[in-house]
Amino acid sequence: MSTFNEATLEVANTLRKDAPVIGIIFGIGTLIGSGVVAAMSARKSDKVLTAHKYEIEDIKEARKAGSIDEKTEKKEITRQYGRTAWELFKQFAPAIGMAVAGSALIWLAYKCEHTRYLEEHDKFMAASAALASTIADFNGYRERTRARFGEEVDNELLYDIQTEVVEEEVTDSKGKTKTVKKTVQNLDNAGLPGYGVYAKWFKKGCDPWENNAEMNKYTLQCIEERANEILKRDGKLSVNDIYEMCGIKDEFDQPLKTKAGQVMGWIYDPEGSDHQIDLGIFEPVNKAFVNKEVTDCLINPMPEDNIWELLEE
Repeated sequence: MSTFNEATLEVANTLRKDAPVIGIIFGIGTLIGSGVVAAMSARKSDKVLTAHKYEIEDIKEARKAGSIDEKTEKKEITRQYGRTAWELFKQFAPAIGMAVAGSALIWLAYKCEHTRYLEEHDKFMAASAALASTIADFNGYRERTRARFGEEVDNELLYDIQTEVVEEEVTDSKGKTKTVKKTVQNLDNAGLPGYGVYAKWFKKGCDPWENNAEMNKYTLQCIEERANEILKRDGKLSVNDIYEMCGIKDEFDQPLKTKAGQVMGWIYDPEGSDHQIDLGIFEPVNKAFVNKEVTDCLINPMPEDNIWELLEE
């Protein structure tokens, strides 16, 4: 019994989920059926129209023969037209009913889908507003952290950069070798913890990337400059646009597109800086990259606002 109930519930959920599609399919099918039934009814209506013609002729003949007067003739002709119209209506009623039913199904399917769209849109807008508020709070928190503890501590916390002490053998000018301890940053697990949802590695696999640190640095600076020019021209730019310009791919080797990246971005401020968009190329996490020691760079575009409302329908 439990299995039957589960199967019934699953079928009901499927029907509820696909109700708009089902309604449109059945509506179109019903409209096509109404056309077929109307064609069949049109063939049958020939008999009704022929009988109507003979009845009208009989009435006119009776008037000529003097069996009925002019007033009675007009009354009988009117009645005959009424009877013929009723017979024709009965012939075409199934086709008309099917056409009305098919149109109603399509309209109900549209209404159902439109209602779902409005509900999802409201939820999405609420989530977008919450996300924008959280981003603004985080950006404020990060500014306070930098002001109090400095950029280096801020980046270590943001990117989860671990420092460790390693021993290294060095040779002095006299040729003597000795072991010294050195504090280095471990970037193996650095990257995208916590709020680094927008931080992505510019590395092998990205379209503009080359196995040359200096060229990659120049490329990212050009992308940053271009992004600011586009922002000034269009008035808005999304995080997904930045990913596209950097050639960042997803796991399917397709241009990376995220929901948050579509909603969040930058809105041009004519009274603000000409460099609103900063990819974080020169942040401490990329020190080795800037020094040309590695070819990969961790870009961290920090969006300023929710640009969803500015997007065209």
